[in-house]
Amino acid sequence: MKMPVSEAARQLEERGLLKRERQDHSERVIEHVGNLLGRELPPDLASFYRERIARLGDATPTHAESIAQDVVALVRKAVSEG
Repeated sequence: MKMPVSEAARQLEERGLLKRERQDHSERVIEHVGNLLGRELPPDLASFYRERIARLGDATPTHAESIAQDVVALVRKAVSEG
């Protein structure tokens, strides 16, 4: 059974492995990434953005644009591989 993104985030946060952004910019990010992709985001990816993740483990994003570009590249690769 697949664990919801919100539950995974909660468990990681409890273990000190996840830090959240104070402000919620998720809808703007979801719209931006969707525009870059030219389609609606998969529900799990939109859920991930809605968790306001600022840091996961030792990975700290420098800014939203670089994250969006990385995510777009990964999604495009997954879509092209079928």
